[in-house]
Amino acid sequence: MAIPWFFATLGLSAYTDEREIKRAYALRLREIDQAADPAAFARLRDAYEAARAWCDRADDLPAAAAPDDMPLPVSNVTLPTTETSVEKARRLLDGFCRQVEDNDALHLEHALNAAFADLRLMQIDAAAAFQALLVDRLVDGSMPRRDRVFRAAWAYFAWNDVNHVAPLGPQRHAWIDAVERQRRALLLSPAGQRVLALLEQAARDGALRPQESLRPAMADAAVRYPQLFELHVTSRIRETWAGRYGQKPPFSLRRAWKENWPLIFVAVALLAIFVTEPILELVHWVRHR
Repeated sequence: MAIPWFFATLGLSAYTDEREIKRAYALRLREIDQAADPAAFARLRDAYEAARAWCDRADDLPAAAAPDDMPLPVSNVTLPTTETSVEKARRLLDGFCRQVEDNDALHLEHALNAAFADLRLMQIDAAAAFQALLVDRLVDGSMPRRDRVFRAAWAYFAWNDVNHVAPLGPQRHAWIDAVERQRRALLLSPAGQRVLALLEQAARDGALRPQESLRPAMADAAVRYPQLFELHVTSRIRETWAGRYGQKPPFSLRRAWKENWPLIFVAVALLAIFVTEPILELVHWVRHR
């Protein structure tokens, strides 16, 4: 019997199972440079999906279709429920989060590698699910030490490469891109390095205490770079800081005139009424002395 093209692409025989398909796909994926040869990657992915579909159809065939019409053995043993890709990714991510929360000296890239290694080799879908769930926890604030985990994940998963980020979905891709763009823009601003240092300190200490001279720059950063700001500072700290310093912008004569010109006009008019007459009397007295 001729071997289907998708099994040939993966280097498998026609008699294989889903586990072998995933392993073969992972091995072939290492041999392809996705950026340099996107066509080869697309063909490999198509072969992987076609092979899995073949296995799913084979699983649906009745037992009577077995070779040589031999009856299949009957077993009363209940097989354990297979863990899905997303469940396995979530379980490993939960373990990673506990490590991050319990150990301040943890080397984050090494911990990511330990959690991700099993998925990378055995579970293709789980590998993508692990990254997607990690981004979701960074966004919603449930990941401890979010700023440092983001930097470690950025380096480990090569999120600077669009080919690595695009499979996570457009919303996650947009958030990752926004955080990094805002970080670069902040560092190019006049007080950017000092503001970023304060944000990183706030992420460590759980409090935001900007110097008086930096409060305007910090308030501006909260508006201009919201994703970067929220990555470092919890909502509770943001609310406390806004309540304490948010209503104290630096003094501006133009803004003061714009906001209070009716009161200023009335004050000047009253001053003119009560001061003009005494001044005129004084001038008259000096002239006729």
